Amino acid sequence: TTTGQHLGFESGDKIISIDGDPVERFKDAQSLILLFGSRVEVERRGERVTIDIPENAYKKEAKSLRLRFIEPLNYNFSIDSVLPELPASRAGLRKGDKILEIDSLPVFSYGQFKEMISASAGKTLNVTLLRGNDTVQTSLTVDSLGLIGILATMPYKEKHYTLWQSLAYGFSDAMDMLYINVKGLGKVLSGEEKASDSIQGPIGIARIYGAEWIWSKFWYITGLLSLILAFMNILPIPALDGGHVLFLLVEIVTRRKPSDKFLEYAQIAGMIILLAIMAFAIGNDIVKLFK
Repeated sequence: TTTGQHLGFESGDKIISIDGDPVERFKDAQSLILLFGSRVEVERRGERVTIDIPENAYKKEAKSLRLRFIEPLNYNFSIDSVLPELPASRAGLRKGDKILEIDSLPVFSYGQFKEMISASAGKTLNVTLLRGNDTVQTSLTVDSLGLIGILATMPYKEKHYTLWQSLAYGFSDAMDMLYINVKGLGKVLSGEEKASDSIQGPIGIARIYGAEWIWSKFWYITGLLSLILAFMNILPIPALDGGHVLFLLVEIVTRRKPSDKFLEYAQIAGMIILLAIMAFAIGNDIVKLFK
């Protein structure tokens, strides 16, 4: 049973809104539903259904933030290639075939299809395919690892933006990600979340980037890190810009400049805090390597 099913989602649900706000992009649904708990309105078999998502639902269901609890609905995914000497090849599946049903159960998305296959290791399944304009019935036996040996392709709808639309979209996306991280920091400070689960050091950041070069992913993560660092820099911690601003505000309000000795000790305290955070992050990374 997937996390999405635990939360009340069903295959074929169309997400209409989250907390009353319309949803246009699938990734918006992923992050907002999982991290903050929301009221989600979906269209199910022609009717509107409301699903209440509990706070921190995702952490109760899964440890890894890389797991996806729902997959986008896509009727049109098709086989891109069939690997030789594996179940799909032996069953006669071909490039371009579209999988419609497995054991009379409709297949809505590639994610659902993968779950059905991996849960059927060693079993023989009846598969209904669309090949051109013809419907084809075949059977295949899933190997012991829960694999059949195909690669899928899915069509994507492209949306083009003007320069100004791109800037507005980028700003909105950046603010959304900043909001997510600020709220996450608040949960750590309030004790709702463990710091060890939320703080990443250089090793953790390198793992997020991944071993494979993906141009868009690299620049997206780099931009996100820059945004987070900019936010951290304005926190009222001595030794950061935010700390200097805090002392200036105190001076404006009290009309008294803090003594040089006080400022010196404050800078030392700020450096100790920053070094402690760095040491914790790096140590946390090392511990995770051996888990």
